[in-house]
Amino acid sequence: MYVTAVTSVLRRTEHIRRLLCHGVCCLLLVLPIGSSLHAAHAAGLPILRWADEGVADLVTLDPASIGDENARLAIGFIFEGLVRQGPDLTMVAAAANRWAVSKDGRTYTFWLRPGLRFGDGTPVTAADVVYSLDRALSPAFGHTSNPYVLGTIEGAAARSAGRSSALSGVRALSPTVVRITLSTPTGSFLARLGQPDAAIVPRRRIQQQGSLWTEHAVGTGPFIVQHWQHDQSLQLVPNPYYYGPRPRVALSIVFVPEPTAAFKLFQTGGLDVMGSIAFPADQVYRVDGDPQFHRSPMLATTFLMLNERHAPLDRGRVREALAHALNKPPLVRTVFGTLARATDGMLPPGMPGYDLHPRGARYDPALARALLAQAGYPGGRGFPALVFSADEGTQNLLLASTVARQWHDVLGINVSITQADHNTYNQQLTKLAFQIAPVAWTADWPDPQNFLTQLLRTGSHNNNGGWSNARFDRLVGLADRLVGDTPRRLSLYRSAEALAMQDAATIPIANPLAGILIRSTVTGLRVAGGGVVVPDWSHVHVGAS
Repeated sequence: MYVTAVTSVLRRTEHIRRLLCHGVCCLLLVLPIGSSLHAAHAAGLPILRWADEGVADLVTLDPASIGDENARLAIGFIFEGLVRQGPDLTMVAAAANRWAVSKDGRTYTFWLRPGLRFGDGTPVTAADVVYSLDRALSPAFGHTSNPYVLGTIEGAAARSAGRSSALSGVRALSPTVVRITLSTPTGSFLARLGQPDAAIVPRRRIQQQGSLWTEHAVGTGPFIVQHWQHDQSLQLVPNPYYYGPRPRVALSIVFVPEPTAAFKLFQTGGLDVMGSIAFPADQVYRVDGDPQFHRSPMLATTFLMLNERHAPLDRGRVREALAHALNKPPLVRTVFGTLARATDGMLPPGMPGYDLHPRGARYDPALARALLAQAGYPGGRGFPALVFSADEGTQNLLLASTVARQWHDVLGINVSITQADHNTYNQQLTKLAFQIAPVAWTADWPDPQNFLTQLLRTGSHNNNGGWSNARFDRLVGLADRLVGDTPRRLSLYRSAEALAMQDAATIPIANPLAGILIRSTVTGLRVAGGGVVVPDWSHVHVGAS
């Protein structure tokens, strides 16, 4: 099982994982584990205490209603779909132990594992899979990320809009065989299907218990809910019917509203894992060099979106000049501290197709000045006024001022800064009412399509900069539809990324790093891809402190 804190749909401008928490330290919370795990103790199960930072409680445990990364963390312990995300970000067998794809890449046939059951012992059938996907794409969940994640399933748009009473693209061929038909070949489909949005949920429980079914939620994942102690913690025990190696620990997911409080709770022995969602950047110096502290690149990139509808940002030489004028390593250290690394590419480390040597603009002051002169602004003379729009928060203001200062020092141009509250800032991006704005994009699923096509293809909803290149569109279009040839598909994406970076379609700045603490007495967990990876739950142990 792969536990990560990747954000949900369209979190373009969220503070990624709230990594930069320069807030006032709050009082250390006393968070009781409670009596609900007495049964786990009686059974001889040690308890792994895992922080869920940033919330006092979860908004939901329903996979079809995921609203944030906090719920996603907990849901990932309980539910799985036909496939799941493996430790190396490839999709591996979960509820389905095998599948086949048609030659045209549109039809996927899945065979369920023999004897597969939910955590309450109820058999899982193909009808449950059909129900789960149909439910996720029903109008009741149209406000969620589900239509975005699963939208290439045939009939998804009609079902979400209420124009159809059933999802036409999913059928049960037998009690153990499911067929999913797509409206178009989708190379990223398995990656999407491995997200919690596509988890298999217990149809009978939902029909019998209504909205109360999540209080003791069961799925096909390694844990079930023993007790949801609202505003304190979520107590999970091993799923006795799990198809894989069964856990030998119970889990206490502890809700800690402030990351700094979670850090203190770990330091005083009250937690075994913290930082899966957020780590207080101003506390990194306290744990640097501690073998319990792990840094890991997240599947995320912070970049500058340049609105090419505003002159002179519509000119390639101007964009390239701006890109070459930024000295990113000191910029990143100033703004993000040690929880980010400078980058020249859109795809983050760990993402399939990541280029170790991205061909984006490198710091070159002489070249930057020459390019600006070629664009008609020697020494910055005559360069029109530009505005850098910043989201709320001191880090965003620091990013804006540091970028503006470097541009002034290298190019002789002046860029003013305006800052707005988060909702207003989002509206500015959506309405294209900005000139230069930072965007923090975290993968919705581990595939280059989610970065390159979503952000830079002509006409894409999230291409707020308006960059357009016919060759780029052809490359990502081919890659998006290619099924069954991963090397060629990733090669196409790398070529598309190089093309976009050479034209300064955006200016990548940094890849955030996760900061995660795992107590030395815990074995069987490792950190990769910005999250905690659990290769085999039966190998996870909690020793004495």
